[in-house]
Amino acid sequence: GTFSQSALDAFQRQAFVVFEKDQGRWPQDPQPDGYPMGYEISAEEKITLACDQVKAVSPTTDCYMYTESDWARTQYNLGNDLNNLENSDPSDSPQGIELYCGGEYAYTWDNVTCKGCNPEEDLNYYYRAYDFRNETTRTMWVNRVVDNMGPGKSIDGVFVDGNRDGWRSQVM
Repeated sequence: GTFSQSALDAFQRQAFVVFEKDQGRWPQDPQPDGYPMGYEISAEEKITLACDQVKAVSPTTDCYMYTESDWARTQYNLGNDLNNLENSDPSDSPQGIELYCGGEYAYTWDNVTCKGCNPEEDLNYYYRAYDFRNETTRTMWVNRVVDNMGPGKSIDGVFVDGNRDGWRSQVM
């Protein structure tokens, strides 16, 4: 949600900060100040709101959006957009937007329990892997980053992650 004054004071002493998809997700219920906390709010929007707060108190602190280069996480608009494109062919054949190998999509699950949700619920996220061999995928990935930066915007750049737990990916 909205950062406390002590958090904002700490941000002012930093050269840069990085916010990820989970920024602003807990608790599930809306905060009194109206900061969007629900799962339906995209990671890009929540990260922008966090960077807006940082920039309001410290315009010289760079604010970066964490972005992935492995799984098309559906907390981000891009993950949903790619899934929708991949699934848009009436013949249901793979479009090559997301990685398709050996007759199935490369995928992973992220299972979380929303503690404090009323009622408490389990959330199961299904993520497919980006297929950067496809020009559409590369263009959409780059545009997602570029569209969230620029004059008058609070996101200064991105932190790209994609090399962990045996997974190696590259964006060229």
